[in-house]
Amino acid sequence: MTRYTLILTRFTFLMLAITAIASCTNKKAPDEAGPISPDISQGDTLVLLKPVEVPSGSNAVYFQQGQVVEENAIDMDAPYCRLELAGAVGTMRTIQPQRFGIKNDMYNDQAAGPTGGQVPLVYLSFNAKQDSEVKGMACGWPGESANPNFVSAEQIGTTLTGYFSIEVSE
Repeated sequence: MTRYTLILTRFTFLMLAITAIASCTNKKAPDEAGPISPDISQGDTLVLLKPVEVPSGSNAVYFQQGQVVEENAIDMDAPYCRLELAGAVGTMRTIQPQRFGIKNDMYNDQAAGPTGGQVPLVYLSFNAKQDSEVKGMACGWPGESANPNFVSAEQIGTTLTGYFSIEVSE
């Protein structure tokens, strides 16, 4: 085997190895279904632990760092979650403690953030209950962030601490 053939063989092997490793990356396309992490996925349950008040005229409640926050008071440096309701009504409502089964989860890396810009959001759709006005939850970074990644299960848990617990299905 000549020196040139040996170099060519090693180069070919190196390129095949790089291609194999690159094909193993886990980048989700926009709106592609998939688990948020091994810790939260379809079939799991979010449990609302205490009542949450929904302001008059609103169709969402925002959570950040274990607190309910107004949309205009969201901290740009921390992830948030938005509990989405079926529609806005003219009076204040209270969502009572209940269980929300996760029907599916979707990634969208070009969603509109509450403070502007395109942001990566994780959407959790809940199993429909006849008497529930809650549709689902979106979690992510609030705006053009230094962290352009999807929020992790740990970050979602921290965001919802005190209001929700997560039950993982087996």
